Amino acid sequence: MDSEQSDKMSVLAGGLARSCKRIHYSREFDEFDIVHEIDESFQELPADPLGTQTNLLEAIEKGALFRG
Repeated sequence: MDSEQSDKMSVLAGGLARSCKRIHYSREFDEFDIVHEIDESFQELPADPLGTQTNLLEAIEKGALFRG
C-alpha cells in the first residue's frame, strides 16, 4: 500500500488539552497530510519537520496518541 490514513486523538497536559486529527501518510512522497478536526484546517508536511511543526511526536513519546 502506498498510503495510509487514520483518525487520531492526542491528549496532552495531563488531559487538559485534546486534539483530534485525520492523518494521511503518503509513502510515495514521504509526507503527511493532517486535517485538524476542530476547525478543518489542513497541513501538508514532509516527514522530516513533523516533530518541530506539530505535537504528534510529543504525543507518541508520552503515550498520548490514540486511534479514534
